[in-house]
Parts: sequence; structure tokens; C-alpha cells
Amino acid sequence: KVLAPVRQSLAAHDNPYGVSALDPALASAIADLPRTADTLLLLGPDARFRRPSAALAAIAVFKKLGLSCTCLEREPSSVYLLHELGAEEESGRKREELAKAIKASGAARVICLDPRAYHRMGQEAGPARKMHFIELAAEYAGRLKPASGKSFSYHEPDYLVRWSDLREAADTLLRALGDYKPPYWRGVEAKSLGGILSALYRPDFADMLAVARIEDFTELGVTTILAATGDDLAALEGPATARGMVCEHIAEA
Repeated sequence: KVLAPVRQSLAAHDNPYGVSALDPALASAIADLPRTADTLLLLGPDARFRRPSAALAAIAVFKKLGLSCTCLEREPSSVYLLHELGAEEESGRKREELAKAIKASGAARVICLDPRAYHRMGQEAGPARKMHFIELAAEYAGRLKPASGKSFSYHEPDYLVRWSDLREAADTLLRALGDYKPPYWRGVEAKSLGGILSALYRPDFADMLAVARIEDFTELGVTTILAATGDDLAALEGPATARGMVCEHIAEA
């Protein structure tokens, strides 16, 4: 019963959120980008359909840094979620489609805004260098202006940082944003699929997780808790603590 709506939405819309079309502002921003560029920004289903403001922020960061990038108008963004759902045949077809799109983009590097794509992507990237958006932004941390009077902690997805070298990059970036206080418990929250399913179709379970997670940050006394994805942000609904997306705060800084 929990998986059925996800599978139906994936079949109909290529995303787990039941959204049939891109936000008009995001569609316009993608159309305004060059068709080919040295850098391809992969947005993923979360930023494309659940939290388009995050996708717009990521594109804005590239423009503010004077970097050229392109995005796919049609991104086979559910490829890695299909893999986690066990739909290997469909996931395989999506992988081939994504590999062809990356090759056609002419990109020398692929920047993943979606943690799932960063964690799962393999041969689809071809010879292009794979990076996460946090890794790219950390390279320009010196150009960020720290937010006055704000202290941050970070709700980090374990599938993004536990099995990668991104923790150091994330710390560098977050310290550049302002007064950063690392969480006591790092990378121990539910896996990505569990986060999506609980936030979408089991709000009672999501609320239970949210309170536990918010309480993990309470003793830090921070003003803002940042998350990497809209799914992680949704799981943080609980006591009244400000929260936001990492990429959106980078764009502001």
C-alpha cells in the first residue's frame, strides 16, 4: 500500500511526487541555459518536482560564480529510485538513457544536486568527472559572505556523506555560511527511500522521525537547521526551529 502510489507516480510522471510538469520558473531557467557546456548539473526528482526553489538556487549559484552549466530538459531522474525499488529492468533502461544524455551534453564534469545520483551513479557518467554540488560550492567557500547572527547545523543524509569524502567539503562550506555547529549524531538517519516513503505516505511515521531528529539538534542551540534535499527537510517538521536548504543558503551568501 505504501509503495503503490510511488510506483504509479514513477510510471506516469517519472518522479515519486505525483507532479506532472516542471514549475514554470524552473522550466524557463533550464531553457535559458546553453544546450551544451563543460558542466552538466543533474537536479534529480527532489529539486525538479518537490522543491524547485532548490533547483533555481543551484542554477543561480553557477551564474553568480560566473560558471557555465547546462541542465537536461528531460532528465531521467527516477533511475536510482527505481533501482532501490527493485525495478532493475526499468532502471537499466533509464541508466542507458541518462548515459546518452550526459554524453550528448559534452560535459567534462557532472554535478549532482541529488544525493542519490551522486551515491549511485557509475558508468553513466562516462569519462566525465562526477561531483556533488556541495563539493563544487566548497571550492568557492572563500567567496561566501557569512550570515550575521545565524548559527547552523546540518541534517546530512547518510547515503551522501557516510560512504564518501564529502564530509570535509560539507564542513568547509557550512563554516563559510556562518556559525556552524556539527550535529552530535552524523549520518545515522533513515535511508533515502525510507525518507521519501515516510514523508509522502506515512506522515505519522515521518512525524515520529522528525521529532527525534529535531531533538538531536536542540542542545546545539542553533538558529537554523539545513538539509540537503526536500525529502530531508520534510522529515524535519517538528518543534519551531528555522530550517532550510543548503543550496538556497549558498545562493543567498
